[in-house]
Amino acid sequence: MFKPWPLRRFRVRSTQRSLADAAARQSEVKQALLRQADAAKFELEGLKRRMDEELAIATAALENAPEYEIRSASEERLIAYPEAAALEAGKQIRRLEHELAMYQSLLARLEDGSVEDSDRSTAL
Repeated sequence: MFKPWPLRRFRVRSTQRSLADAAARQSEVKQALLRQADAAKFELEGLKRRMDEELAIATAALENAPEYEIRSASEERLIAYPEAAALEAGKQIRRLEHELAMYQSLLARLEDGSVEDSDRSTAL
């Protein structure tokens, strides 16, 4: 049964409950950001290691190859492929570094927007 406005009572949740729920939500977001940052770091470290290996292969191939004027096409490909792979890895490394910076920025903003500050209209 619907009560007319003056007879209805609007009840607000307790502040402690609201703050606890907001803190739990922020904690979940923080944990998700930390997991993704860890995954990006793991990928970045592996990619850097593989890029270093490719550059070492290219360097060894270049050092062991005959002079440019007398190199065969197959010898040239042995040098060019690792160089191209390393260049592509460099692009991916820059993307991952940007992604990590974004996660760090979001985590910092999350820390700055603590839900314990009850004077704020939004927690973030």
